[in-house]
Amino acid sequence: SPLFPNTYNDITPSYISSLTSPSLPFALSLLIQRHHTMGKRSALVQTLDRAHPYVCAGALGAVGLAHTLGYTNISDRFTSVSYPTPSQDGGVVYGQGWNDLCFVSFMICSIALFRSVYRATVLKTTASLLKLSRGSASKWLDCGWVGLYFVFSVSWALSIFRNEPWFMDTKHFWIGYPHTMDYNFKTFYLTQLSFWLTNLGVFFIEAQRRDWWQFLVHHVVTIGLVYSSYVYQFHRVGAAILMILDVGDAVYYHVKMIKYARCETAATIAFGLFMAVWFVTRHVLYAFILYSIWFEFPRHLGIGYVASNGVVLSNAMWAGFSGALLALQGLLLFWFVMIVRLAVRVLRGGEAADETDGDEEDEEEEEEVPSVTMTMMKKEEEDITTATSTSSPAPISALKRVSSMETFYDSQGNLMKKDGADIRTASPPETKKSL
Repeated sequence: SPLFPNTYNDITPSYISSLTSPSLPFALSLLIQRHHTMGKRSALVQTLDRAHPYVCAGALGAVGLAHTLGYTNISDRFTSVSYPTPSQDGGVVYGQGWNDLCFVSFMICSIALFRSVYRATVLKTTASLLKLSRGSASKWLDCGWVGLYFVFSVSWALSIFRNEPWFMDTKHFWIGYPHTMDYNFKTFYLTQLSFWLTNLGVFFIEAQRRDWWQFLVHHVVTIGLVYSSYVYQFHRVGAAILMILDVGDAVYYHVKMIKYARCETAATIAFGLFMAVWFVTRHVLYAFILYSIWFEFPRHLGIGYVASNGVVLSNAMWAGFSGALLALQGLLLFWFVMIVRLAVRVLRGGEAADETDGDEEDEEEEEEVPSVTMTMMKKEEEDITTATSTSSPAPISALKRVSSMETFYDSQGNLMKKDGADIRTASPPETKKSL
């Protein structure tokens, strides 16, 4: 099929044009992004955020109805991975094909629905119990479901791959290529692809971040690497990269949640742990994988190798994978520099504010200004009333500001200044109500 070419030479302009339909959701997402203004969500974006859980629930319900009515040949394409094939050792391995898109679509709807339900129940309840401000509560919701998924992903990956030969020895990424996938491996891989596609869509719905373009490039490169490694059966190296990156993400989002919960001591300790985990997984272990791609791949396979599945390992393929992984490492280095700057600022006694957060804090401050102003005005009115009830005059320096129009009264209640002009009046406000 055009989605899964047999050889690298099959990737032609016609093959690329056959993949234009998956780009339509991405184009729609770019259109949605145009409705973001200063990090605030437009009415269209809020409507899509509210509507997509019902769309996903309807799609999942349709699959469940098909299964109930006995159309298992249709429902099984969505609820389970396809193309089982008996292996030589008596087990079952799984191939690739168009039905994989059905499973990916089902998982996208499942993950999106889980996100909405988990945010609306557990995360909103905990945010209310912690009495988080509006801005912190919004970030708490955004981080909570992603952090939980990464914990689940790392745990799932370790349970599947911890006994694999390539788990501790990178040369097994390439020995025996092309590699097959069992049920758990294929389910894990397609679930990861589904999550990143879901996260890309959610990325356009949630409040805009300061490093929006960096995250967009990160998501697109990750999706491209997961998809291409699946098509060309580089599953082992792909799973290894996903695991080491998910460990850092799991720690990162939970550290942010601790910070939003105002647990300063715990947040400081967790931030130090996060820096260590980030450096080890994303710059040390990641470097070992790059070394394997650059040196062990040519040693065990080599450019021009023709695999049994018809894939030709060309210079262009090797350069494409290497370039994408280097671009991803460049983004990770960019974020690590920001992390180090944050750590230096904290050590100097500054505030541990995340430089990647959006402008929700500014929104929150703007919303709180009116209430603060009214409180100050009420206190000033009470002070003026107290001053006018006394017989002793007060110096003119004891002026009280009671409105945003630069209106001042002395201790006798005489109007002193309005809109920058000195005005004297012998008719002081008689009651607090008149003020």
